[in-house]
Amino acid sequence: MKLMSLYESILKEKTFSIDLDVDLIYRFGGFKQFIDEFDAGKFPYKASILNGRDVEFAQFDSSKLKTPQCKRAHLTNPVTIWCGLSMDSGHSNYYNTNGKLIHLSPEVQILQYAYGILPKYNLTTNQEKLITNGVSEHYMKIVIEHELSHWLDDTMHNFHIRKDTDKSYAAKRDMRLHGERDINTTQFEIDAQVHGLKALKASMSDREWNTITTEELFYMYPSLHAINQILINRYDEDESVKWQKKLLTRMAREGLLGRRMKTFAKEVD
Repeated sequence: MKLMSLYESILKEKTFSIDLDVDLIYRFGGFKQFIDEFDAGKFPYKASILNGRDVEFAQFDSSKLKTPQCKRAHLTNPVTIWCGLSMDSGHSNYYNTNGKLIHLSPEVQILQYAYGILPKYNLTTNQEKLITNGVSEHYMKIVIEHELSHWLDDTMHNFHIRKDTDKSYAAKRDMRLHGERDINTTQFEIDAQVHGLKALKASMSDREWNTITTEELFYMYPSLHAINQILINRYDEDESVKWQKKLLTRMAREGLLGRRMKTFAKEVD
């Protein structure tokens, strides 16, 4: 191994090479068809969304996955992968450690705005950006990679996420997880956030990536925008800055930090 590649492998902490499976789930899970139809102005499943009914696109187990890391994880910790539209706002994407489930869906509130079910007249330009980005190929691939990485991380590291989240629920999520005030700033959540950023970066050229500010990045990755708001509203701006510092440092280690991502995002609408 060359010295530089050894150095890079030490700096990169534990990201997984799972692009093939992200693409597989995007296609096989029905998200590609849904977003293609949405982009064509067909508004698929509008009646279900209007009436608050979940829509299942596909459900399959992790034996369908192709990358070596996912195949290995399946042998130890097989999971069911549910793909569709979930009407449970704020809880539509997750890895359920005890239920052995990866649950994937566009965000329902974004869909309700995009479909005209919720009014857009009072939205800012930046909020419109969140809606546009929330029903897109790049965002669904972010979501898929984020949740797959949780499953892989948990499986390959002695089920530490299962243990930590069980503890946090037992304490009604008031306890400090490894010294953190909020679960969104824990190391395992930042690991998953970085995997989502890998998927986002893969959707554009390096030149394009290097024009994006941290604040603009948060609008392209709506979950980061939501986390930033949660930390500011639940705690204070210092908690947001602390999380962003950890996130940007990790991005730099992974070669994901764009040239204009050197400052922290402020409170955004």
